[in-house]
Amino acid sequence: MMWNRKLRRIGSVASVLMLVVLVLGACTMMGGGEAAVEEAAGDIPEVMIEMGDAGPTIAAEVPSGVVAFNTAVAPDAGLARLNEGATLEQLNEALGQPDPTAALALVSLLGGASNTADGKVIVDLKPGRHVLINFPEDGPPTVAPFTAGEPSGATAPTADVVVDLVDFNFAIPAEIEAGPKVWQISNKGEQWHEMAIVKLSEGATVDDVLAMLQSEEETEGPPPFEDIAFWAPNSPGETGYVTWDLPAGEYTVICFLPDLAGDFSAHAAHGMVATLMVTE
Repeated sequence: MMWNRKLRRIGSVASVLMLVVLVLGACTMMGGGEAAVEEAAGDIPEVMIEMGDAGPTIAAEVPSGVVAFNTAVAPDAGLARLNEGATLEQLNEALGQPDPTAALALVSLLGGASNTADGKVIVDLKPGRHVLINFPEDGPPTVAPFTAGEPSGATAPTADVVVDLVDFNFAIPAEIEAGPKVWQISNKGEQWHEMAIVKLSEGATVDDVLAMLQSEEETEGPPPFEDIAFWAPNSPGETGYVTWDLPAGEYTVICFLPDLAGDFSAHAAHGMVATLMVTE
C-alpha cells in the first residue's frame, strides 16, 4: 500500500532509510500519456489515469486548481509537485544519491489514497510541473510527469471528516458514523506525514505494531493488523480530499513514516497514533 507497505517490509530503522533510498533510486521517468480529462460531478475536472504495459499514464497537461484524479487503475499511486526551480533532470540525478532527502527536497508530496469509495483523489494543484508516482506490487516504481496549466475554477468539496496531521499527532474526530464520508486531510506539521487506517488483529496492540517496525529480524507471518484505508504522504502545507466508506468498528490511525528530522524512528513511536470509532 504505497509508502507504508514498502516501509513495513523492512525490519529496522536503518533498513527504513535504505528502503527509501532504493525506492527512490529505482524510479524511472515516463512521458505524459493521452489520458483523458473529464468533468466530474460538481464541475471538478476529473483526470483519468490509464494503465499501460510500463505503468500508469496521465495526460501531459491537466488543469491547475481543484482537480480529481481517478486512480482506480493505480491505487498505489501518489502525487507530487516539483518545487520551484527543480527540474526533472535534477530529480533524476537526486534519485540516484545515497541520501533520500536529496530527492525529497525537490518535490512536495500531495498524497494519494487506497480503498476509496469512488476511486478518486482530489487535490488543489498549483500551476507547474508534477509527477504521478506508482508503487506496483512487484518491480520498481514508475514516475509519469505532467503539467498543471489553466485554472479549473472548481471549488473543493465540503468535508464530512476533517483531519490535521501534526508533529506528532492526529487531530481527528474520536467517532464518526458509518457510510461514505468525504475526508479532508491536511498536513499542518513541519514533517511529511501519512495516515494509515488499520484494524488491529485480535489480541494485538499498537506496541506489537511498533515492535514489528523496530525489529532487527524479518517478521514471520502476517502483520498484527489489517489495512483498511490509506492516505499517502503529504508534505507540510498540503491538503487533499478522499471519500471512504468505513464499516462500523474500532480502528487504529497511524503514521509509519520515519522521522527524517530526528531519530529516524517511525512517527508512530513518537505518539502519532489515534483510535477511531465508526458507529452504525
